[in-house]
Amino acid sequence: MASRVLIIEADYNFRSSVASHLRQAGFDILTAADRSGARAILARQAVEVVLLGLGGLGAGGRQLLREICTTWPRIRVITLNQNAQIDLSIEAMRLGAFADLMPPFELDALRESVRAAGTGDHPQSSGGTP
Repeated sequence: MASRVLIIEADYNFRSSVASHLRQAGFDILTAADRSGARAILARQAVEVVLLGLGGLGAGGRQLLREICTTWPRIRVITLNQNAQIDLSIEAMRLGAFADLMPPFELDALRESVRAAGTGDHPQSSGGTP
């Protein structure tokens, strides 16, 4: 059974692109543009992996990460740090993120990180494409 993945990202085009790629790879995808939409989905759907875009959510992204890690500790969160702020990535890992990806990243690396999170393999981090 494919992992159910919730993509929480304010940027519609980025969210749609990632969702499309992961659907083609066989993942069951749900999407939310903001914290309230994400909370509603998490309250009613079983989700194994969350892709959490930190850039568009501001400080609310870190708050949502804390909430997910506390309320739904079995969910593995992969943070997407579009602004490439290293301090934000470090804080996300400290708060309990499974992995952190900074675009631009290879879509294969994203797919592999989501697969690893869904199966509970060791976390990975990526600073983007060299």
